[in-house]
Amino acid sequence: MSQTSETIDPWSTYWTAIVVATTNLFWITIATTITQFVLMVLVAWHEYQARFKTALSPINLRILGLALFNLISYIFQTIGVNTTDPTVYSTTMAVGNACSYLLSFLIIEYGWIRGFNIVQQCFKNSIPYLRFMLIFYGVLQLTQGVLYAWISFTNQSTPEYANLTTIEAYLSLGAQVIAFAFDFFLLGVFIVYLRRGREDATLIDTERLSVVARYGILSFWVNQVCLVATVALYFVFGMVEPPISITAVIIIYYIENCAPIVYVFLQIAMKWSIHVAREAAMSNNRSSATTENKTPRLSRKN
Repeated sequence: MSQTSETIDPWSTYWTAIVVATTNLFWITIATTITQFVLMVLVAWHEYQARFKTALSPINLRILGLALFNLISYIFQTIGVNTTDPTVYSTTMAVGNACSYLLSFLIIEYGWIRGFNIVQQCFKNSIPYLRFMLIFYGVLQLTQGVLYAWISFTNQSTPEYANLTTIEAYLSLGAQVIAFAFDFFLLGVFIVYLRRGREDATLIDTERLSVVARYGILSFWVNQVCLVATVALYFVFGMVEPPISITAVIIIYYIENCAPIVYVFLQIAMKWSIHVAREAAMSNNRSSATTENKTPRLSRKN
């Protein structure tokens, strides 16, 4: 019987493992999200105490939004993979994936906001093109969310289902290409800024923006690891029979879904690094001012 079942559905054991992994990732996401919120409160409090900015600054809210939408996505997806009700499955997976698409857009939009001042100083003429790419990427993500909801409630045995999944696949490919191109351009800008920052005196706010650039480079690699894992799973699940082992699939699945968590932790670390850099700069300025006041001045004699 087991051989017949494996012949009929070679993916059955894989789907069972995915359900277990999704449930585990759900608890991991809850624990890490709570940790991220606590860390953000601490960072925001230190910023407020130092009078650098208000606690609920746009950047702080964006970082919290990244953590929140990642959690919401996992709540719905975990409910979906653990239910036997087709309607509940379709609804929860549609909402969960919609949150995933929104999260992907927020990551790109956050990177744009964070890197804007650097782009403005290094490649100002590229700003209109980057804004167009950002808007177009948002439209693609919105379209994907609507289309996935449509697919979720479509009978899989109909030609309509096959057509919709094909369209969704092309939209996904287009979105991934735009995301990679956008991130790759920002990577180049960050590298150029760090190199110019050592010699170019015309660059402003180099202490803060150098931190942003360094963490932007790290964030790029996290995003690309997630992208490679996503594409790999897409091709694996598109096969008639499993091309790799269950262990390999689950490892890739964990990498793909832990990447947003790592990304948020990086942004929190960046916030703290900026805070430390500003504190150090203020301390140096105070020390310099104190030294100047204590320096004896020669009196002028007539």
